[in-house]
Amino acid sequence: MTTYPSSTPPRRSGHSGLWAAITFVLLLTACLAGLALVMSGGRLPELGDAASWTPPPEGSSAAAVEAPAPAGGATFAPGDAVRNANAGPVNLRQSAGYQNKPAGDVIAVVPAGQVGEITGGPQEADGLIWWQVRFDGLLGWMAERSSQGVTLLDRP
Repeated sequence: MTTYPSSTPPRRSGHSGLWAAITFVLLLTACLAGLALVMSGGRLPELGDAASWTPPPEGSSAAAVEAPAPAGGATFAPGDAVRNANAGPVNLRQSAGYQNKPAGDVIAVVPAGQVGEITGGPQEADGLIWWQVRFDGLLGWMAERSSQGVTLLDRP
């Protein structure tokens, strides 16, 4: 009589379930990122045409960042010509500041490069320096710099 070796089940590692879960999560994340990129037409939101200066969510670390105060006092005076020096549009507001404001506080979105005139200010609000500016007949407030320090108002 011939004896055959008994078949033994393959040895399993106790970590195979963990590796399967990690692999699944990584593949799912990659698929969702690819889907988001395809649905956005390949455009990243920070490079889009939407208003580029939107207040950070309350409680976020970006909200705590304050722009540096202008050296040597005020950088503009009433009557000075200024332009939107940002690479994209910037919100023109009814009052200085951006934190805890209603949606109706935004009067207009000023396109990049548009020239306006300083009519008042400066005024400090939410850690930023704000100027009252007239753009295309609309009077409102715009910060000199964003909360990340990006120049928004500059001389033309």
